[in-house]
Amino acid sequence: MFEHQVTELLRRYLGAYVEGLDSQKLKISVWKGDVVLHNLKLRPEALDHLQLPVRVTAGSLGTLRLKVPWSNLGKEPVICEIDRLFCLARRTTPGDGSEGEEGSEATKKEAAAAAAKEKKEKEEEAADGEEVEHKRQRVEEAERRWLQLREAAAAGKKKAEAGAS
Repeated sequence: MFEHQVTELLRRYLGAYVEGLDSQKLKISVWKGDVVLHNLKLRPEALDHLQLPVRVTAGSLGTLRLKVPWSNLGKEPVICEIDRLFCLARRTTPGDGSEGEEGSEATKKEAAAAAAKEKKEKEEEAADGEEVEHKRQRVEEAERRWLQLREAAAAGKKKAEAGAS
């Protein structure tokens, strides 16, 4: 009975992230305040609320341990420990069917904005590249002139030394 109520609470708060929450997997030590679940599977939409361009393709959670201070509930924190979390995710792109229906329009707008930003950055990089090339050419020309002056000064010095001897 108690396990069933705890399982329902866990489904309410963790059901969006993991599959397989049932009272069979639930181990409760009421006196210690530990609620332990083993070998849970991550849901494909587990990371959707983070609005990242990724989708979970596979994932598991080895152990989920909740330390619940039953005697001081509301005064002390509930501690959640996760052990052996494995998540395999792939990058999503607009139109690949991996985003939700409600987010597809927003995702398209975000993708268009990102593409426009990337295009602008490439144009700026190209302009910067041209400017850098122009500066490099000016530096090379200045170095050539400096070397010519040094060579002329060295040749003048040799002539002066030869004329003095």
